[in-house]
Amino acid sequence: MKEIVYKGSSPTENRECKHCGPTLYRQRKDGKWICISCAKKRTVAQRVKNKKLLMEERGGKCERCGFSDIRALDWHHSNPLNGDRDYYNSLQNKSIKEFRAHTSECELICANCHRIEHSS
Repeated sequence: MKEIVYKGSSPTENRECKHCGPTLYRQRKDGKWICISCAKKRTVAQRVKNKKLLMEERGGKCERCGFSDIRALDWHHSNPLNGDRDYYNSLQNKSIKEFRAHTSECELICANCHRIEHSS
């Protein structure tokens, strides 16, 4: 069986997943059981989809040099979070509407321009 790390408080048990084989399941608030591994994959896929959508809405390229490979684009905060990592981490679980509002204050730049910005 695949080792799954789960830090939540919901009940868990080992079950057979049609995608993952024997694995750990957790019980949702509505009483249904879900495969933790599949749930994590769906969450990551949704985050990637949202990130791509927001970057494409902003032109899909670096606002400074025009580099357009979405894999190397970053959100540069014009107003730094001043070490408030809890807020940034909480954005990962927010709706696309809330994430869009947050990124409206950011500049979409490539990793190279971002490193140059922070080395100045």
